[in-house]
Amino acid sequence: MVVFANGENAAITERAIAELRKELNHKTEFKFSKSSSRLRDRFFECVARCLFTVRAVIVRKEALHSAQPRNETDTFYCQSYCQRRVNEGNAGDSNLL
Repeated sequence: MVVFANGENAAITERAIAELRKELNHKTEFKFSKSSSRLRDRFFECVARCLFTVRAVIVRKEALHSAQPRNETDTFYCQSYCQRRVNEGNAGDSNLL
């Protein structure tokens, strides 16, 4: 998850990525595993000067009790995130964008 301190930082990052996409004539979403080393390097050089924080969560899907969310990506991630917030005692401020 990428977190921006404010809308201005998000807009700056969005513009930087759009400019890179135009410069490279790259029409699709940047996907790390499907990109060449050159493309990955250019992408990371581009966003390295942008202001954001990265939050990562590892979920062991085999430990989930219900198989239903595994097949529905949005539901799965929302449910995982919300459950984590409940476990931390922060359920009241759980906003997933």
